[in-house]
Formats: sequence, structure tokens, C-alpha cells
Amino acid sequence: MQAYGSKRLDASLLLIPMVGFLPPVDPRVRGTLRAIEDRLLIDGEFVLRYETEHVGDGLPAGKGVFLACSFWLVDNYML
Repeated sequence: MQAYGSKRLDASLLLIPMVGFLPPVDPRVRGTLRAIEDRLLIDGEFVLRYETEHVGDGLPAGKGVFLACSFWLVDNYML
């Protein structure tokens, strides 16, 4: 999540299996991967860094693709 107690999804969660915090086959990692695909993947190509609706970061909703996050997703597929 974006912050403690938040319900907003954040693509940094893709780093969990890459740094060895949890194994890639853990059901929590798999569920997180599905949630990111469902809520942060744009047009099946790029991953948003976080959910952009009602954030107040100055970007319009749906903007804010972070290329590194797309590579993190691919790394998770490889794991």
C-alpha cells in the first residue's frame, strides 16, 4: 500500500519478491501481482507507480506511468 493503513495500491510492492522478503510463489505475492495487473496496469503495457485518483499530486487521473515499475512487473513474471 502507499502508506500504513492506506487502501491505495503502490507498485513498489513488486519489489517484495525481488529483494527476498517473500518468495515469488507465496500466495500474498501472487495476489499482489494480480491486484497490480488489475488496478495499475495501463492498456496491458505500462504500470502506474500508484493509484492516481484523488491523490492531489498534480497529475490528472490515469497519468503517472513509471517505466521502472513496468520492468519490476516483468521481473516478477520471470521469477
